[in-house]
Amino acid sequence: MLFRSGCKKDDPITGDSYLKVINECDVSITIYFDGTKLGRIYSDKDETWSVPSGTHTLKATCIYDDVEGSYHFQTGKTTVIKVKLGNKKSISIIGSY
Repeated sequence: MLFRSGCKKDDPITGDSYLKVINECDVSITIYFDGTKLGRIYSDKDETWSVPSGTHTLKATCIYDDVEGSYHFQTGKTTVIKVKLGNKKSISIIGSY
């Protein structure tokens, strides 16, 4: 019998910290965590996911743009990130609690 170890691309991401993303775009965005799709957030909505602590790459994409950056997630805390795409594109941390 053969066993595989490690994460596959479709394995759900879970962890000991949280990521809350606020979409301030006029279209829906798709969020990727270390290259794995977390999900879609509609315009002017937010979503929270359980993620592993440590430093990770976050990417937000929409039909016309994308932005990416590295962020640190602390055990037991929620990191709140605001996404803007278009002329003034950014992913910015607005708090951790």
